[in-house]
Amino acid sequence: MEQQARSGFVRVDAPNAMLFDGISAKTQRNHFVILTAMPIPLTVAALLWVPPTASNLVVVALLWFLTSAGVACGNHRYLSHKSFVPVKRLKQFLVILGSMAGQGPPILWAAFHRRHHQCTDKAGDPHSPNLSGTGPLRRARGVVHAAFSWMRRHQYPNPMVYAPDLIRDPDIGWVNKHYYKWVVLGMVLPAAIEGAIRGTAFGALSGFVWGWGVRAFILNSVIGYINSFNHLIGTREFATRDNSRNQWWMTFPTLGESWHNNHHAFPGSAHAGLKARRLDITYGLIKAGERLGWVSDVKVPAASRVAAKRAAMSAPAAEAPITEAEA
Repeated sequence: MEQQARSGFVRVDAPNAMLFDGISAKTQRNHFVILTAMPIPLTVAALLWVPPTASNLVVVALLWFLTSAGVACGNHRYLSHKSFVPVKRLKQFLVILGSMAGQGPPILWAAFHRRHHQCTDKAGDPHSPNLSGTGPLRRARGVVHAAFSWMRRHQYPNPMVYAPDLIRDPDIGWVNKHYYKWVVLGMVLPAAIEGAIRGTAFGALSGFVWGWGVRAFILNSVIGYINSFNHLIGTREFATRDNSRNQWWMTFPTLGESWHNNHHAFPGSAHAGLKARRLDITYGLIKAGERLGWVSDVKVPAASRVAAKRAAMSAPAAEAPITEAEA
């Protein structure tokens, strides 16, 4: 119970169950309305009534990059897959940035993503676009679910099952416990910056609308795109047990996460591109941390292993369970 409390989880009715009800329907609804839905009308308002200043655009770009890096480096490649090992302060900094994105408490984020890999494009996947049917309307419903509405309708995976290593980590537990403080920081910081620059209440309002509303809308849209269209269109370099696809044209806005088929083929790899010439900004950040001495144990599959799996693309994909190392 002490470790659960440090992690921000104080009630799990069935510790051995795959799903749990430790978060109320009201909390889930409020999180969706405020952090997923509200940025949409704020973005419309910003475009119609709040002309951006140069400083607005700089803050949007900077905070979008930092929070996107927090999600990609911190929540995804570190927490979910342990593809590298950061020092304590960098670990907490990355996960705080990911929390400022408002995508959910980091331990739950990782639990969701591990469940996604366990059940990709099959029953139990929290955000597959391929489980609603094959007609045009059903396909559209699947896209909306994967990109947006799953955040309101999903069942929570049990972190005691999917992320026990993170619950046992007091550094991550501390960040997770204060998740909503980091969310508020992501809202207040751009308003404070613009308010200080312009010295007016309207300046602070424009900072909030652009620096949080527009920035959150862009980040949510990019992640929704990965969840949906990266499982519908694009190329397949490797035979996987799902419909994951690569999209080279989305590598910059996704910071390299759109090498999605590669990622599902080698989920424990810190390098989603798998080739030096392929843009993978997240991997570049990880390597920069390694050169500075802040990151160690960067995991990348051997070239022979990648080549063997690429050669197997012409053969039927084997139905085998995902191992703990791959998840």
